[in-house]
Amino acid sequence: MRSWSLRRPDGVALVGESRGQGEPVVLVHATGMTRRAFAAAADQLARHLRVVTYDRRGWGDSRGKIEPQRWWATHGDDLIAVIESMGEAAEVVAWAGGSAAAIHAALRRPELVRRLVLFEPTIGAGPPRSRRLRHLRRSLAWAAVGEHRRSRAVFWRATTRRGTWSPATGHRGITCAFDHVRSDIREMLLNAPGPLADELRAGTEDALLERLAELRPEVHILLAGMSVREVYRIADRWVERCQTAGFRGEDDCDALLPLDRPRVFAACVLEMLGYADWRAIAAARLAELREVLRLPALERARVKCVRNSEVFVPDAVTGALRWDAEAESASASLVVGSTYEVTGVSAHELGVIDECGEDCGYPPGWFEPVAIDW
Repeated sequence: MRSWSLRRPDGVALVGESRGQGEPVVLVHATGMTRRAFAAAADQLARHLRVVTYDRRGWGDSRGKIEPQRWWATHGDDLIAVIESMGEAAEVVAWAGGSAAAIHAALRRPELVRRLVLFEPTIGAGPPRSRRLRHLRRSLAWAAVGEHRRSRAVFWRATTRRGTWSPATGHRGITCAFDHVRSDIREMLLNAPGPLADELRAGTEDALLERLAELRPEVHILLAGMSVREVYRIADRWVERCQTAGFRGEDDCDALLPLDRPRVFAACVLEMLGYADWRAIAAARLAELREVLRLPALERARVKCVRNSEVFVPDAVTGALRWDAEAESASASLVVGSTYEVTGVSAHELGVIDECGEDCGYPPGWFEPVAIDW
């Protein structure tokens, strides 16, 4: 990784980092973040591409002021300067508010932007609903009195909360992606230095929605399957206005996907840019699941079944447990003495392809390893 600094004509120095070799891609961070938000995903992308991350003007290490009426246009100009410094056109990946800077750059200098990948773009969101507007006003109020951590906490809870429906209780509830990420991620978001209040006042640049038809690069929109519904409505508007745009949702992921599941995010970006396929996404999901569950590396192995299942049910009259042969035959199809391939390992069960051809979990005590020459 190489650090760099790029001085702009007005004296502002943009600070960033470069990773890897190959085709260039620039990552543009969202509101309330710095380049650190893309660090883990950038490491994954750098295995295939030359990846550039930078702090937008005013955020992180890139100090500088912006005229409020030219907020996102100035960020777009800065992005153009970053791409020009690379010496060739680049792919651009932008998150949420950063998509406004990416669109400004692509409209002004289309020859510099090969393709756009936008994760949950906010352009076209319109005025926030009353509840979210109340939260954002609270965020601005806390910022005005110098309580920046509280301001950021309100902002992140407002922008990552979504409604849920519980079939068990039949009631709606609210969950928040910010409250469920690791503590170090929450601290990074709460402590990100930058003009949060000013950027919230600058808005989501909805006027750009009418200019999407002018875009020449391909536009790929990535959405979090578990995120707020509003982003899907925004994506619909994009596709209506931009013939080169298409979107997809990544299931079982929330609004902080690049932070809490960077391998999956990187695999999705690589697929959208044409450098990988869906199998890379499946492998990334498996790698992150293994890490979360602290599973050992999956090894190709075979085991021999040494016992049958035992299914007991209470007697209807006495209440005593008795063996139910029919229940056992219906619930297990393993044969004592037969060998099976292990497809997954955890502390509690083995994933085994059984006689029905299904990958089912069984207690480790049912098997013993079999030495086999592959």
